[in-house]
Amino acid sequence: MVIFGGRSFWKDFRISHRMIQKKYTSYFGDEITTIDNRDDAISLLMNISDSIQAKMIHRIKSESTYGMLLKLYFIFGEVHSQYLKEKEIRLKFVKNSNASEDAVKLFENNRNIQRHIIDACNIWIENCVLLQHDVCSQNLNVKKEFVMDGDLLIDMYIYGFVSQAISLLMLSKDLSVQNTFYGLDITL
Repeated sequence: MVIFGGRSFWKDFRISHRMIQKKYTSYFGDEITTIDNRDDAISLLMNISDSIQAKMIHRIKSESTYGMLLKLYFIFGEVHSQYLKEKEIRLKFVKNSNASEDAVKLFENNRNIQRHIIDACNIWIENCVLLQHDVCSQNLNVKKEFVMDGDLLIDMYIYGFVSQAISLLMLSKDLSVQNTFYGLDITL
């Protein structure tokens, strides 16, 4: 018998439910709703993406570009490391037909969060390089900058999720297939 243990991604990174809820509400609003129209869903997601982009560009321009790069690399490294560790466990799940549904769901949810963050970090690391405005690293305090930034972590998750959703919605719209969009549920 194989026993698997796991925790929510957010608990592993010590991000409080309140902090996630506050950030989620600021982007999606505080009402539970379903958007049945693809164009409305794309519009909402594009507004969220634009908001995060504006916030990130402001941070890159007002903070040290290298400092932001260090934060993004730190998040990328920590999340990617967790992704690889849990991937090993997920592979064992496949071989173990007795794995509980809750455990499988937890690891699938963690995997999705991790992939969204990894994708978003890759995009914003590249954007930092493109938007470099300060090339002096002499005053950079690496110990201060190479840390977990919880606010940035949540933004990277939401940005990754929203970007993927926009891409899929735009593709399904271009395919002109009616049954590829069943609605966007906004739940708290």
